[in-house]
Amino acid sequence: MPAAGEFKVGIAGQLILCSQEEQAEFVENYRGKIKVVRSHSGCGAAGVAYEKLSAEEREKYQDGDGPADEYGKLFSANLAERLDARFEHLPFSGMRGSNGFHDARMIFWSTDPAFDPSELVGKFLPPHFLANGLAFGLGEGYAQEELKILTDIALGHHGFGELFNDRNPFYVISIGRDAKNLNKIAKETLGGFGDRVSFKYFRA
Repeated sequence: MPAAGEFKVGIAGQLILCSQEEQAEFVENYRGKIKVVRSHSGCGAAGVAYEKLSAEEREKYQDGDGPADEYGKLFSANLAERLDARFEHLPFSGMRGSNGFHDARMIFWSTDPAFDPSELVGKFLPPHFLANGLAFGLGEGYAQEELKILTDIALGHHGFGELFNDRNPFYVISIGRDAKNLNKIAKETLGGFGDRVSFKYFRA
């Protein structure tokens, strides 16, 4: 867990799906406060962002593990520089599972900046996504879109996919003082996934 005064920012692709205005505001608010920006190979958010680029822009990112990964890596390195932070990249060789596979079984959707469950993985919790952009100034619209993208990754071919069903659902757990309302928004946002997703909430 973070030491006193420290926090973990869980934003898909390290802001790669955010608007330039949202990125600039985050940098202004957290420059010098973020120690490390980490990217990883096979990042689903980087893949989504890459697909939105023009054909001309895509030509710039043809090295490394693949064009989407190269785009995500360079984006994160640039963000680290803007934040006066250290940059680290986790290649496939340092990850669990096969290339591009995301083994998350749940999302913690949080408005509590102090909440970080990462050290409990393998002890009490299965692998997960942490999405806490709402705790760091990102808007509800972005947070909902991110929630859909992360769930789609987990329930698609980058994750366990069809193994998630009504008997073995993917979990979305809302965390924060406003967890009950957050849980309601999550249900409305992910209604299209049916009973393959189950919802819980805990007030922090």
